[in-house]
Amino acid sequence: MSGWVDHLAVGEFRWAVALVSAGLLAWLAQLSLRYDRWWLLLAAGAQLLALGTHVSALVGPDALTWSIVTTRMVAWVEIMVLGLFGVWEANAAPYSNQKSERAKPRLS
Repeated sequence: MSGWVDHLAVGEFRWAVALVSAGLLAWLAQLSLRYDRWWLLLAAGAQLLALGTHVSALVGPDALTWSIVTTRMVAWVEIMVLGLFGVWEANAAPYSNQKSERAKPRLS
């Protein structure tokens, strides 16, 4: 979604991207409080870090540009890795295997 709203900015501050980041943080925080998965909590923490870079862009946009970009990229990679882990965990869970075994027809 960030790519669609990237052009909306006030000066150097991309407020629409910051809103997307805040929305993703709220969604991940809600999921981490609802479900008992440690990787959701880490993903919410990484998103909080990414949201903090938007605030730091307001403080000193010229001096901190590369550190802000690097921090956002690291947080994005961390969220993607945790998301892939979540997909793996869902496929490897015992309840996932039980569904697939029931769906298979037995040949007798």
